[in-house]
Amino acid sequence: MTRVNLNFQALLFIAFTSLMGLSCQEDPPGITYDPFVDCEGNVYPIGKMCDGKIWMLKNLSVSKFANGDTIPYVYHEHWIDFGDDSPAHCTVLDSAELEGVYGQLYNWYAVSDPRGLAPEGWHVATLEEWQALIDCNGGNALAGDQLKEAGSVHWNTATGTNASGFTALPGGRRIGIEDELLGMLAVFWTSEPNKECFGTVTPYYGTYDGQASAYTNCGVNGVGASVRCVRDE
Repeated sequence: MTRVNLNFQALLFIAFTSLMGLSCQEDPPGITYDPFVDCEGNVYPIGKMCDGKIWMLKNLSVSKFANGDTIPYVYHEHWIDFGDDSPAHCTVLDSAELEGVYGQLYNWYAVSDPRGLAPEGWHVATLEEWQALIDCNGGNALAGDQLKEAGSVHWNTATGTNASGFTALPGGRRIGIEDELLGMLAVFWTSEPNKECFGTVTPYYGTYDGQASAYTNCGVNGVGASVRCVRDE
């Protein structure tokens, strides 16, 4: 009987230490956490991606800067004439209903405004963070389909696999012309310019409908594009 009790105690000890070891391990990529709720009540699923960073898995949807100041909303017909260097935001097709799916579009003057676009504890993804995410999802040639939402509910063509868990949605862009490419294009600002982009252009990442790739380009700062945020470390 004593031997049985000792063996049982040994098994309990092994089980306990194994569980303790698991609890101390770093969460693997793909782990999702409780949603983040910003100060305006917008809810964002979040998760740890293969780059080791915790990303919002939904496009940013704030209408105020971090200090509480309102970001000017500019409708489609006024976008192209809106003042230079002035922050602005909108919803695709100026639809409040679509905002719940695609979030807001921002020009880069809103992204770079010193009052802060990202909620407290978060920041707009940097050029380096975007590239690291793309690299760990197969590189520029393949990452587009890895990052896209699977199926054709929102994308026109169902090539995306969402193997990354990132759920990129084709929220289009605003440049002041009628076609905003809803269902065809996901484009995201980076948080800072780099030496390859000059003056009024800033690098961004995007992926097109029906194309496997994810690309980077220099975008005119007045364009309205989506934003994803990364949690501060």
